[in-house]
Amino acid sequence: MRDTAVTVRDDLPFRFVWKGQQVSVLEIADAWRETGRWWNGEDVCEFFLIVAANGSFLLCRDLQTDLWYAKPVQ
Repeated sequence: MRDTAVTVRDDLPFRFVWKGQQVSVLEIADAWRETGRWWNGEDVCEFFLIVAANGSFLLCRDLQTDLWYAKPVQ
């Protein structure tokens, strides 16, 4: 996954940057939270399965650092 800039509205991803291009979120198909391996110091992450005009993406927000990561989904 790549660190990416995400614009949030009402605590949900609205738009993000992928390979230098602004991508608008058309639909959030699914959302969930996962607890990392806390015994290894991993944080809780919030995941969003995003549908955009140019494909589907998985967005992940590390709730401890507030950093976002993105990757395309086949």
